[in-house]
Amino acid sequence: MKSIEVVAAIIQDGNRIFATQRGYGDFKDWWEFPGGKMEEGETPEEALVREIREELSADIQVGKLLHTVEWDYPKFHLTMHCFMCALVHDALHLNEHEAAKWLDVSTLHSVKWLPADEILLPMIEKELIYFQQFKNPPKFNVGNTIYWYCDDDQRVHHAKVLSIVYFLAGEYVEEISYEVLDECNGPAVRRYIDQYDATDKDLSA
Repeated sequence: MKSIEVVAAIIQDGNRIFATQRGYGDFKDWWEFPGGKMEEGETPEEALVREIREELSADIQVGKLLHTVEWDYPKFHLTMHCFMCALVHDALHLNEHEAAKWLDVSTLHSVKWLPADEILLPMIEKELIYFQQFKNPPKFNVGNTIYWYCDDDQRVHHAKVLSIVYFLAGEYVEEISYEVLDECNGPAVRRYIDQYDATDKDLSA
């Protein structure tokens, strides 16, 4: 069985991602994430930038590698490197696909995905939900005191927030920074910030 190595762009705009519908081949009318084959000498990121320019006449910023899918189709084995991406400009043009749409968590399963692309959906759901948790208004305001329970020493600690978090293409542009006000290790603070629900526990310093 022959093997094909490709790249795919999971283009994120806030709490939604961009999906395209194939207009040709054995899987015509199925949905996928845009991308294509890597050329000799290209890095996955370089291939993805080129492919999106060719397919959508768009420039993207390539973010983190979400997952590499290994999938056996009837005629070939597919290796697909899937990256979180963001548009540099809003303009998109369908040069190869017959349709496209933006999908959020509630509509992510509303289209017929290619089998290899469908594997990514639970991971993408987590990315979109994670984004929703940190979108405006910010979860932590500068100057707030946050409290957390540390598994290591089984004590409650607190820290002052020095900056808030911003997202681009599913990854941090600016990390939350904080001043620890009592003894505890950094990972415990970070873990709590990732999981914290500030609805009724966020107290002003």
